[in-house]
Amino acid sequence: MLNVIIWDWNGTLLDDTAAALATLNIMLARRGKPPIEMPFYKQTFAFPVRPFYEAIGMVLENEDWNALAKEYHDTYHKQPKALAADAVAAIDDARRAGCKQGILSALRQDLLERDTTRFGIADKMDFLAGVDNLDGASKLDHAKRLIAKLRSEYPDGTRFVMIGDALHDKEVADAIGVEVRLYSGGSHAGERLAKAGPVYDTLRDAVAGLGGKVSLGALFWSFMKMGAVLIGGGYALLPLLEREIVTRRQWAKSEEMLDLYALAQLLPGVIAVNTAMLVGNRLRGFAGTLVAAAGLTLVPFALIAAYAAAYGALSGTEVFSKALTGVQSAVAGMILALGFDMIRKTAKTKGALFLAIGSALVMALFDPSFVWLVVFALVAGLGLQAANLRRDDGRKQNRAAGNLTRREDISQDEISGERSYSAFKRHDDGR
Repeated sequence: MLNVIIWDWNGTLLDDTAAALATLNIMLARRGKPPIEMPFYKQTFAFPVRPFYEAIGMVLENEDWNALAKEYHDTYHKQPKALAADAVAAIDDARRAGCKQGILSALRQDLLERDTTRFGIADKMDFLAGVDNLDGASKLDHAKRLIAKLRSEYPDGTRFVMIGDALHDKEVADAIGVEVRLYSGGSHAGERLAKAGPVYDTLRDAVAGLGGKVSLGALFWSFMKMGAVLIGGGYALLPLLEREIVTRRQWAKSEEMLDLYALAQLLPGVIAVNTAMLVGNRLRGFAGTLVAAAGLTLVPFALIAAYAAAYGALSGTEVFSKALTGVQSAVAGMILALGFDMIRKTAKTKGALFLAIGSALVMALFDPSFVWLVVFALVAGLGLQAANLRRDDGRKQNRAAGNLTRREDISQDEISGERSYSAFKRHDDGR
């Protein structure tokens, strides 16, 4: 499947948030207004920019908007700017992985072409899509035209992903029906973006899973966080993987995580560590295997060592016993919710649903060896797939036979019509 990345420019590939803030403070000072600080800017800046200008004290009723926009851009272009620290590396990661990519920006087209050429990335892009004005308005209409053009150029099934630093990028992506990945290093604070979609702290992490490499540091950090809250054994790992690897990072699809988790249970060893190693290998090969396992086990190892040292003093106390009971209840609820979610995603036929419910009942009533249950499920799954294929073949044959019958009926009707027309013609000629 072809992946096409639609990059945002300002605040994403171009690290210009400090330059934008400096520009606004210069303009505010000219109007006798107090400056604004970076935290306030990251919590309030938005597109379109007019409401934001009102929020920081620029009274638009007394200003010509076109003159205000020109003043902003004249002042802004005097401020120092640079590409984001890993912008070139992320672009190169995507290129090596076979992704197509380009920029969608609210910046005027000639300025976008000038700036991307100046920073040496214009030749790395497959398209540059700027606007024809300096209004700082929504780029939604522009995005609709761009996505229509891209969908006409690229084959069906192409995956389009927008990467940007603002909530407006999420709004645009939703409106044009593409995926979005949000970058926390730009104009919007990470906690503000977290409510809207998956957030990435680096651009290389944002392109990972689209063919680009996941950084080993990000992989270690993700598994270390999961290891720190992994209470309840291997079963408790799957919802954490779903949230961190699939939903937040978007490094893999939910179906892939389920497959790797099922494989981990067939291998000897600890299920959680097996799963971490398989996921790490899937994302970064042998190095990823080691890093994921190390990240997952680091915090538990430290806690177990501390717990072993303090066990004599803690064991048997009422507070400790109640705390463990609460944790066990929460883990049971989490696993139950995950079970329902897995059934919803995987049991898409009556046979698969029957197999899922049957396996749960067998586990609850007879407590068989899990390995034998997985082997049975594998054989049953192959049988269901074979039955589905035979059924589909039968349906295709029935449709083909029906089409043939309809064609024969049409041919008979055509012959009858021709005969009727000939008889009518002879009758008409006789008159």
